[in-house]
Amino acid sequence: MVGYNVAAISNSSFALEKHMECYYQQSKRGEYWESIEDNFRTFILFQMLFHFLHVQLYIVIYQNKPFQANINRLLWCSSSAEKTKAKQILLVNYSHIVAMDTLATLTADKPVVIFSKSTCCISHSAKALICSFGANPTVFEVDKMENGQQIERALIQLGCRPTVPAVFIGQQYVGGADKLISLNVQNKLAPLLLGAKAIFIWSS
Repeated sequence: MVGYNVAAISNSSFALEKHMECYYQQSKRGEYWESIEDNFRTFILFQMLFHFLHVQLYIVIYQNKPFQANINRLLWCSSSAEKTKAKQILLVNYSHIVAMDTLATLTADKPVVIFSKSTCCISHSAKALICSFGANPTVFEVDKMENGQQIERALIQLGCRPTVPAVFIGQQYVGGADKLISLNVQNKLAPLLLGAKAIFIWSS
């Protein structure tokens, strides 16, 4: 997948122009970087396609507007074929950004989060193991959520195969059932739960 850059900005047109000029100068110097700031709800998606389409393009995305409307803010595309291909790539990247942002929102400020499926016995075992330490995990049954498929795609992008159970401790992805069992056997699971303040006391 082509790399992307996301930067949060204020809503002022001055800030928008300043950031776009900054990225343009960076692109000419060959500087590529990624940043996501969660404190603002307006984003610039700056997509570099030098090696694929030999074009530069900026997309300005406002969360309260349809993405398809904003995708037409493509600049410097030299042909309709390039523009069509660029749109396809950008739609994939935008979907990735939204999925990861959703995942970050669901795990924020929660000591333990488990993404599960209501019919998955392995997920039930993972939940039981966490609860055996006295922790109270937040459980999301992705098969019962409206955006469950989007969340599963985000989990796959994190390396979750199979997608459930997927365990986050202290907002960090730990792994699936195998990893959880391995940490427990090595007596490393309790310290993780303590560090995330999912539990406050543990005596092995």
